[in-house]
Amino acid sequence: MKVVRRVTQLAETFLDSHLHLQMDEFEFEKKKEDYISTLRENDVRILNIVGYDLESSEKSFNIKFPDDFEVYHFVGIHPHYALKYKNEEILEIEKLLERKDCTGLGEIGIDLFWHKSDEIENQKELFIKQLDIARRKKKPVMLHVRNGYDEVLEIIEGYKDLVFEFHSFSGTKEQLEIIFSKKYFFGINGILTFKNNDLKEILNKKHLARMLIETDSPYLTPVPFRGKRNTPEKVIYIYKRVSELFGIDIKDLKRIIRENFYEFIGKKS
Repeated sequence: MKVVRRVTQLAETFLDSHLHLQMDEFEFEKKKEDYISTLRENDVRILNIVGYDLESSEKSFNIKFPDDFEVYHFVGIHPHYALKYKNEEILEIEKLLERKDCTGLGEIGIDLFWHKSDEIENQKELFIKQLDIARRKKKPVMLHVRNGYDEVLEIIEGYKDLVFEFHSFSGTKEQLEIIFSKKYFFGINGILTFKNNDLKEILNKKHLARMLIETDSPYLTPVPFRGKRNTPEKVIYIYKRVSELFGIDIKDLKRIIRENFYEFIGKKS
């Protein structure tokens, strides 16, 4: 009976598909009980903790929650480290992917917003090395893309056997339609709540079929908390904005996002 009740409870909870709770600024071990209490109060109990380099990927497995939570782990090396990473780190990422509690690879990709275009070959090299690992390990891939959508879409055409999610989508309407037509997933976060954002103009109700909802905490804090550090319970404000935008009941939206996430990671609902 306890198992049935837990499944029922989690079927009604909010899910945060991308956060970085292992970052030092969260001081998770020191404030663990406060975080757990706040997440329970807000009914946010499915969490996906994402790495961005070897250290953060390893540290994510130290984040422990009680049994009434579902916690997933993605590991990978962000394009920011394309000029800094060592091949030994790639090998260690591959080892982490062999863990039973490791869900997928990410966040990886191409970022031409913060980085000079002359770095793109280094970023592509790092990206492809990790995609090859995902293929060998048969793992889903969470993508980080800024100003590099065309490049990433071209590269992943060669990996049709993999499942992809474009975390923190910020591309064009045309790029979103390509992502949707290819049945890739994409993540929406606090950007949707900002006064000046293009997302609300290019999203429509059909896109719910491939959408995930995330905080990307501690970044991209949603309205009405802009200027403060983002935390995972604030994901509820993104759900509320999506609910308002498409006229969909929150309970139904929770179900859709949960089912999308489970499909992305290859888990049965």
